Amino acid sequence: GFICCSATSPSRDECILYLISCFRARIKSSVQVNRVLDLMPSLSLDQKRQLRAVAGEKGDVEAAPGTPGLCQEFSEALLKGGYAAADYLDPSLNDLPSPSSEATGDLGTALVNLFFDRLTDTLQATQVAFKCLGKGLLAVEDVERVSWNRGNKSAVREMLCRIIQKKEWLSPFLEALGEAGHANMAAYISGHPNASNRCDQWGKLDLLNDHMILFNDSMIH
Repeated sequence: GFICCSATSPSRDECILYLISCFRARIKSSVQVNRVLDLMPSLSLDQKRQLRAVAGEKGDVEAAPGTPGLCQEFSEALLKGGYAAADYLDPSLNDLPSPSSEATGDLGTALVNLFFDRLTDTLQATQVAFKCLGKGLLAVEDVERVSWNRGNKSAVREMLCRIIQKKEWLSPFLEALGEAGHANMAAYISGHPNASNRCDQWGKLDLLNDHMILFNDSMIH
């Protein structure tokens, strides 16, 4: 049903604020206000500065704008930026992620975290970022922000942080890794590392298998 239907006819902004309260944990893990503000042209530079300050002190969700009309613009900015959190802020609930979809995203994030050190040591940020751009996983602005970082490791961290906030990112990311010459890392994240690399990863692979079992169970039930 439509979550905002009531005798008092709440505004769309009120609906979005209510959805933020309902899905706070999900949104908080996948929204960085500082990166979304550039997609909100109606905000003045001073307003953006104030919101960035709130995000720095209290967190990104608390920084969500409260001025009438800005919640809607915030939601649209998330959608325009390709952020998964946008699906939680549509009052119609038409695009609300299913449990299996959430499980896929959670699994992907867990796998990236599991192999984060190896990813930052191995990936060439610029090459992978441009492959992700070609697949629509990253926007031009995302690639620019990645390129601005000093040092490849810092750039990879920035890239991974942006990628895991996007909608349905896991499959295109694995494809981008393969096309950028990092098929071995795609294999690790997929749970199929090369036999020659298994010896030093048994502990991580056991944990990875646990994640895969939990994921498969969620798909069955």
